[in-house]
Order: sequence, then C-alpha cells, then structure tokens
Amino acid sequence: MKILNDSKRRLQKLKILENFFKQPDLVGIAVRTEIIHSFFEKNIEALDASKLELFHLQYTDSLIELLRKLKKQKEATILNIDTEINAHKAYLAQLAHSDKRESSFETDQRFHETEVSALLEAAYSTLTGLYKPYNLSSIRSFPNQYAQSYFRDDDDVTHLLLVQGTKLYTLEGLSIERLLLSRLATKNFKLRFVCGYCASRQYFELFRILGSDDEFIWNLQTNGFYLLKEAFKHQLNREKNTCNSGTLEGELDRKIGILEEKRKEVRNSFPDDVKELLKKYRETIDNNNLTDEQLNIEEEKNILNSMLDLNLNN
Repeated sequence: MKILNDSKRRLQKLKILENFFKQPDLVGIAVRTEIIHSFFEKNIEALDASKLELFHLQYTDSLIELLRKLKKQKEATILNIDTEINAHKAYLAQLAHSDKRESSFETDQRFHETEVSALLEAAYSTLTGLYKPYNLSSIRSFPNQYAQSYFRDDDDVTHLLLVQGTKLYTLEGLSIERLLLSRLATKNFKLRFVCGYCASRQYFELFRILGSDDEFIWNLQTNGFYLLKEAFKHQLNREKNTCNSGTLEGELDRKIGILEEKRKEVRNSFPDDVKELLKKYRETIDNNNLTDEQLNIEEEKNILNSMLDLNLNN
C-alpha cells in the first residue's frame, strides 16, 4: 500500500536524522513514530490509513524538514572548519619538509657568497674601465628560497638603511658605496654571509669582509650595498639564521587544536528552542491513545508548524 510505503520512507529519514543529532527526545520521537506506523500496518484492514498519512503530513514531515535545515547548516559550518584545519595541516607538512633543508641552507649560502662576491667584483671591474657583465637575478635565488623561513625578524629597520649622504657608485640596477667597494677590492672580494633580516616587511642581508672588521648590508629592495656603520653594530643580532618553523609549528598546532574543539562543539550543539519543541512534540505523540483507533492530530499541530518558523541562524 502506497501510504504504508511512504510511511516507511519517512521513518528511514527520521532514523538517519535521529542518528546524526543523537538527541534523547528525538530518539523517543523516532521510536513512537515507528510504533504508530506498526499499529496501522498491523491493523490496516480496520483503520483508516489516511489518518497515518495526515499524521505524517502535519507532524513527521515538518520535523524532517526542520532537522534537514539544521543538519545542512551544521554540516556547512563543519565543512568550513575542516577546510581550515586541512589548510593548517598542509602547511605543517610543508614545514616538516623544510626542516630537512637545514643542511641545504648551509650549503646554499656558500654558493650565495660566491655569487655576491662575483657581482661586486664585476661591478668594480666595470667602474675601473674593464667591463664585466653581472646578473642581479642570480643572487636573488638564495633569499627567494630561504628568506621567509630563515631570515630573522627585526622590528627596527632604521639601522639597516643607508645613511643619508653616503657616497655611492650607481650602475645599472644597483648602487654600491664607494668606500665599501674600495675595501672589498683590498680583500680580493672575499666575504662571508652572516645572516638575513626581515624588518618592516623588507629584506636585508648582512655580510662580513674577510680579513677585516667591516660589515656591509645588501638592501634587497633597492639593490643597494653599503657599509654597516659602527654606531649600529651593537643593535644587530648576528647569530646565524635558523629555520623558524619550530615557532610556526607550535602556533599552527595550537590553531588546529582550537579548530578541532570548535568542530566538536558545533557537531554536538543543538539549539535550545528546538530542544524545547522536540520535548513538546514528544509529549504530544506519546499522549495519543492508539486504542482509540484514531490519532489526535489537530490538538498540537501548531507546535510542529512553529518549528519551520525558527531562525536557525541564531
């Protein structure tokens, strides 16, 4: 019979929703609805099956529609949280991979020293009358790869900037302090990378001229090379750069933990106003006397209809 088959389908939908929300009153409602269905199924010849259909239309369908809306909203929120969790976990995986690059950083900074030395020597040759080509992009490969993960944060950029009045040589694409170039030439352009800085979202590298106490800055924003003034030396941390992923990993783990707790809270939450309606609904169908061979479907139908008017965004 079509009415009984439709009733079974409604029961299946209700059980799925009951299993999703796991609310005590909803469990009781599902059980009572199944009893009502069974009562009609066993007495199909004696009872008016249209009463069962009317019961579902005014009660079960309204409840299923409400719970579906609530489930859809909850699942959308959980999906957004899961997306954020997965993004954090993916970045954590990248950091784990970058930790293995510590030895690569040490090796690559040796190559970087050679490239910077060659560029400055080429600039010197060009300025002294013997043109020598240089490649600015090649010396950027090192900071492009490592600056974000290794360069040290520094909130004061002033001591890393060029001092006003410094005399410079200007070539295509770069500028070099005259005194710096002279001192590099006397030391055969032998230099050592000390560390990199990130200050006010700008990147700088600090070098030392081997065989001297001189240190100089490469300003990556201006491609300017200039000596670090003695007055500023004590303000700089010269320790070698290390991967900052440890700090990032801790912060990401903390954020993931917060998001997972939020996900659990959303998954287990249930609106108080809906709880109250479920309680009234359960009382209503529990009070129906099946031996009367008729369901009282009019008395409290407004309880279920009011469910559909709930603002689930609250």
